[in-house]
Amino acid sequence: GTSFTDSTNEADFTAPPPYQDGPFGHYYMPGTVLANAGSTTADQLGLYHYTTATNQAVQSNSIVDIGLHYVGASYGTNGWVPLDTDGDGIPDYVEDALGNGATGDAAINLGETDWLNPTTYTDTNGNPLPDKYSAVYADIDLSGDGLVGRIKAALGMDPLTTANPISLIPVTTGYEPDILAFEIPLAFTNLTNFAEPGVRLDGGTGPTLQLYEPATNGNVLLIWNTTFDSQGSWGSPGTPLAGIIVKVTMNTKKHLVSSLNYGNKGFHCTNAYLQAHFKVRLPLCLIHTEQSI
Repeated sequence: GTSFTDSTNEADFTAPPPYQDGPFGHYYMPGTVLANAGSTTADQLGLYHYTTATNQAVQSNSIVDIGLHYVGASYGTNGWVPLDTDGDGIPDYVEDALGNGATGDAAINLGETDWLNPTTYTDTNGNPLPDKYSAVYADIDLSGDGLVGRIKAALGMDPLTTANPISLIPVTTGYEPDILAFEIPLAFTNLTNFAEPGVRLDGGTGPTLQLYEPATNGNVLLIWNTTFDSQGSWGSPGTPLAGIIVKVTMNTKKHLVSSLNYGNKGFHCTNAYLQAHFKVRLPLCLIHTEQSI
């Protein structure tokens, strides 16, 4: 309609807008009077890697289209995904966080990685460093699993993996069912540099771990005395559990759960679940795995 005009960048429709479905929504609108109808270029608005077109042609530095913009996408073995021009696993719009199309030294000066170069920076030896390991992403969660780059680096993980970094491996102590041990396949020295192991039973504040120490292979070994409940009183000897659940947690952004089921072993304690956790010395949320026994 013509109820409003700025005398420069207005555009009139004589019919309802011809919206089309696309990879990320229902309001793509290519080839209308709104194409290239804005008052400045898309890169000036942070929309370099975005599109209004179903053919996924990004705006780059052209006059911006008027209308809803979606991240430019490409179709591959995993379906539609955001464009990743340099193939480093990080979408263009993430690498070019300001959305102005900066590359090379311009991107580096802005504290970004180059969306046209999979190795923007070098490591301490002067070798090309894959962008996913760049310090640019130390506090960014590239995989969406809740773990930022600095935590994955400490755990020796690929920044793009969504695998749960915590799992429990039963270890025979010879003192079952009173004493249980679990190995966590994470390097003890790495983990204890930024986290403190602990346990909670039934959501309470106790008990405490009998001890945690390096396993013979250098991983973390948790040892738990099952004969205490969360109030520290003794359970009835010989009273079987309907299933103890051991939870190992770390503070990060989301709950990642990996479960293993032992079945009912009839341990000498009251019905309960044990939550063994790592309190990470960073302002993060919670990630855990649990073990049914």
